Formats: sequence, structure tokens, C-alpha cells
Amino acid sequence: MYQNQRTIASTITVSGSGIHTGQKVNLVIQQSTVNSGVKFWFTSGGGIRLLPRNAFAQKRGTNLSKVQKKVKTVEHFLAALSAKGITNLRVIFANDGEVQEMPILDGCAQEWTRLLDQAGVVEQEALQRPLIIEEPIQVWSEDRYIKIEPAEKLSVTCLVEFPIIGKSEATYISGETDFAKEIAPARTFGFEAELKELEASGLAKGATIENALLIKDDGSYSTPLRFPNEPARHKLLDVLGDIYTLGRPVVGRITAYKPGHALNVSFVKRIAGMG
Repeated sequence: MYQNQRTIASTITVSGSGIHTGQKVNLVIQQSTVNSGVKFWFTSGGGIRLLPRNAFAQKRGTNLSKVQKKVKTVEHFLAALSAKGITNLRVIFANDGEVQEMPILDGCAQEWTRLLDQAGVVEQEALQRPLIIEEPIQVWSEDRYIKIEPAEKLSVTCLVEFPIIGKSEATYISGETDFAKEIAPARTFGFEAELKELEASGLAKGATIENALLIKDDGSYSTPLRFPNEPARHKLLDVLGDIYTLGRPVVGRITAYKPGHALNVSFVKRIAGMG
């Protein structure tokens, strides 16, 4: 259950556009020392550490914020870190500005996973401090919920129900499920009926058919599905990333019914003792 802390072996440089802002961002991702955590740094100085108190959800994404600084849409990147057990990292924005968005890349966690594999992951001379769940905790929002129960390892079962495409589910078990093959390729998605609303809200400016799956009004898809239950797998990916805003691994059995970023972050704050 207790593993060593981890960081990357070599530096990663990556560029891309944010899915909501559409703005290009350049990142340098570096290894970091034990107990330093995952921290996002700005060219103007200062940064945001990955902690529950710095996490908040907005429509269509999970963000980090401290004072005037903000990092948007961190969930796909964090899901890849969670799967790799990476606990210490420096993420440096090469762009000016107090508000940044993580690049969407391929719309899932597949490219983040590839970049981390390419950089290499190394164990450090200190143990992780996992949050071990000792009693059930559950958070509701109308008919939606997310709960966690004691277990010997992290597992997540995600159950979804959407108009047009109906019900489906997906499960991830740490140490058993191949995240890179079974979860990471599941793309972010949206419905054709939502496009005008997203545009009016100033969102999805960087969405393309290369980084997002569009579900059309007739039930067809903009591109072929990678899995029969790809939307459920992507929602599971989001849960993994959002849960990692704890800033540390969690050990427990999670069941999420119709999850979303707001519910996920509320749940994180509850299990962190903040609400």
C-alpha cells in the first residue's frame, strides 16, 4: 500500500491550445524533490500547489486557483499523474499571464501518458502519504452521487446516463487495469445540442474533431468510438484526475453515479475534511 514518492527522470516540453480558451500555451515540466508535491509556476513568479483548498470546478473543467493566479482544465493531466503515481513535479508556464489553461492535446490522457513514459518515472527516497479511507463517505447532488468505501487499493466505478446514448459504466482498478490502453484514450465529448450554449458561455473555443468527440442529435458520432463505452471511460478519467487534486494518492473503493467536475471537487473537499 505504501509506495515511494515519484517524479520524472527528464524534462518535458509541450505546446498546445486550451480547449476552452483556445489560447496556445507552452509548458516545461521538470522533476522535483521529495515532499515538494505538484506545483504550477508562472513567469510572473509564484505558483499554485496541488492541494484541495486550491481546487474548484467551473462548467466543463476543474481548475486550480490561488490569489490572482489560475490554472484551468487540469483533470486529464492529473489523471495521467495519478495512474503513474507521480507525486512531485514542477509545471512551468512559459506564457505571460496570471490565468493559464492546460493544453487539451488529444482530448484525453493518452498524450500525457506518452510524454510521461518518454520522460521516464523514477522513485525517490521517501514514502508517499496516501489518504487511507477508514469509513464510507458519500456526497450527493440531486440524483447524482459519488462515494468512497474502505478498500486495500484504489478502484473507481463510474456509471453514466445521457440523452440519446443511454446508460453505460466503466471500472478502473489500480494495479490491474491498464490505464494507458483502457482509460487514457477515452476522449472528452459533448452533444451537438449544447454547442450554442457553449459558444454563448465562451467555452470550447479550442475544441476540434481531433481533440473532442461530438455526439450528434441523431445519435451518431463525429468520429468512430474507441470503445463502446467511451463516454463512461472518459468520465472515469475525469474522476481520477479530479480526485488527484487531493495532492496525494487515495486508497479506497469509489463509486460515481453521473459524476461531474463540481460534484467531484466537492467530494474531494469532503474527504479532505474541508466540508
